[in-house]
Amino acid sequence: MIGLGREIYHVPLVEYGILGSAAVHVISGVSLNLARKYYRYLKYGKSNIKKRQSGDDKLIVPGKEEDIEVRDADKGLGGITSVLGAGSRVSFTSRYLGLSPLAFSGYFFLALLTGHVYYERVSPIVVDGDSSFVDLSYVAYSLQKTFLKTYFGLNTLVLVGSYHMLVGMNRILRRFTLKQRKMTYKAIFVLATLGAVSLWRISQIDVLPAMAAKFHSYVP
Repeated sequence: MIGLGREIYHVPLVEYGILGSAAVHVISGVSLNLARKYYRYLKYGKSNIKKRQSGDDKLIVPGKEEDIEVRDADKGLGGITSVLGAGSRVSFTSRYLGLSPLAFSGYFFLALLTGHVYYERVSPIVVDGDSSFVDLSYVAYSLQKTFLKTYFGLNTLVLVGSYHMLVGMNRILRRFTLKQRKMTYKAIFVLATLGAVSLWRISQIDVLPAMAAKFHSYVP
């Protein structure tokens, strides 16, 4: 399966397309975040910019708490407290970093993905000129060599990536109600759990000594 995937995304035009679309996404995200900050600065001034929010919780149908919409980007999914019925809260990242949870997860995901691409694509190219030896046994070798570091890093990549993509999709589709946010939390949990189990199973793959020697040059 990973070999089939490599045949698709390593085609030059496809790979450049992926890199190009990723660059456009990052640039547009950063630009929108800067524009949002500038708008708040013009509207509220420097002293109140961190105290103001871009929207309010909105109850669509009286008496139906699950229809409360959290539209404020600074609240993200509203926090665990909103799921427990204690109301939504402005996120830690918004209060102390000036970034919405979606923006922060995007920057964090970019950093994680950059490291992942380096080890999975760039490092093999530097050593061998291509990455044709990279398959699940390479991932297994990395897990076996530095289990805690690799396992934690890849699981964090899955978790942050899942959060960023699902929350971003919610905002695009305007899915703001408590019921929809609960579904998003469940989806993130399922994806993170599947990722953790899959990585554990991959770590049990036997790596041939010859391949281990090759992979050692990729991950010194």
